[in-house]
Amino acid sequence: MFECSEPGCMKSFRTFSELESHLDIGDHCVKEERQSETLYDKLRRDWVDMFTTSVNITKDGTCTPGSQQNVSSSPPSDQAVRMGWALPKPRGGSSRFTEKVKNYLTARFDLGEQTGRKADPQQVSSDMRKTTDEQNTRLFD
Repeated sequence: MFECSEPGCMKSFRTFSELESHLDIGDHCVKEERQSETLYDKLRRDWVDMFTTSVNITKDGTCTPGSQQNVSSSPPSDQAVRMGWALPKPRGGSSRFTEKVKNYLTARFDLGEQTGRKADPQQVSSDMRKTTDEQNTRLFD
């Protein structure tokens, strides 16, 4: 089987001489791009069409379809952004362990080294919540 080397041409031939005559004549059967579009490409196009239209909401609560526009070309006002419920909350900075916590964890680690029994992380976490000092107050709050 010999296939035409012209980009987009879908013809194939049984002999090399048929291919040569096809290339000399130039009668190429070019497949349209839309016909070769996969289902994934169609879904992507439909998704873009669906979400590039805008809807105007009036003060009385009615919706009117707006003109088709590119959503990213008109960013929302600063006031509208602050009112959104789905905006990410600012993350707090990472906090470091206090000296008390470091000393406690180091002591638990050293105990495991000496006895040969490694401490269970869940158990250590639970113990830290319950550990008290001589006055019966919690060590870690």
